[in-house]
Amino acid sequence: MRLSLLFWLCHTLPESLAVASLAVVLCVGKLEWKQVFIISIPFAFSVFLVRLLPLEFGVHFIILMILLSMQLAAQLKKSLSSCLLTALLVGMILAVSETFFINFFSLLTGINMDPEIHGLLLHISFGWGHIAFLFVMALVVEKWKKGHYKKGKKYHG
Repeated sequence: MRLSLLFWLCHTLPESLAVASLAVVLCVGKLEWKQVFIISIPFAFSVFLVRLLPLEFGVHFIILMILLSMQLAAQLKKSLSSCLLTALLVGMILAVSETFFINFFSLLTGINMDPEIHGLLLHISFGWGHIAFLFVMALVVEKWKKGHYKKGKKYHG
């Protein structure tokens, strides 16, 4: 599952930023952009390298979630176990939202999203729905957590 440079720049890098945004908010309760960039850039490179490996479907995902949890734990000074749970939750949200948005856009347009058939640019553009959704979700979770902190409630996640 090799990635082209164009796909990496226009899809994988923004997706890594969105994944890191949601993960950071879930771990620390607020969106800290410095932390997001420090986590997401190496994670995007990890995605590129891991996708070069000749592994069965799904193994890439497991490796990447472990790498993400290690980056979260190291950067945010949180326990590896809580970061692993966060990474798995974010990974599940990513998988569900990506599947939903790709199928939704395919139904809406009547176009099969297969990059072999319709090209890389269409494949990239169909992928932006779930990336935007992850960013919005990070902002919503941050706002929700801020509201709970103001009321004196603490969310432990």
